[in-house]
Amino acid sequence: MRIKRGYVLITSDIREQINAEIERTGTGPQRALKGNKEARQIGLTSGIIYRLTGQNGKSITAKTEHVELALKLWNDLPDKDIEPSKPKPHNPGPIMIYKNPHYGYEPITPEFLEKLESEELRTGVKAEDLVKEAGIDVKPHVIRAWKSGKTKSGDPDVIDSVLQAFKGLFNMKISI
Repeated sequence: MRIKRGYVLITSDIREQINAEIERTGTGPQRALKGNKEARQIGLTSGIIYRLTGQNGKSITAKTEHVELALKLWNDLPDKDIEPSKPKPHNPGPIMIYKNPHYGYEPITPEFLEKLESEELRTGVKAEDLVKEAGIDVKPHVIRAWKSGKTKSGDPDVIDSVLQAFKGLFNMKISI
């Protein structure tokens, strides 16, 4: 195979050397080329470097000045900082939201949830729908979070308001 003047054969040593520098520094071709005037003058781009490394197709030959500069780009860059990875804590399930009593919140008790469910059955109205209609200052998704157990506390005024809103509703009439 005949190689043009000003070109060199890309060997596996050249590929390995560039890839080793990328790995050592943690810096890719785009970052290494950023602001490099010499690379701009000779037309060296990140795409050419990727072809030299075999990551974006493989070049058999390349301009000598491109290969020389590509080998020099990472010389002045420091090694990447490798921090040991911390073990991730085991997540047994969804995170429960509970605001302490010093926020003025009180726990959502099983008794409250039973009252809420019995009122929903008695009236045939879901608490989420009732808070919208009654104008209670709580979003429907908060009520759903209480029911599902995702939220473990709530504003006592809101809790009372929800139960009071049910008291004004009549029993559901069942026709058979």
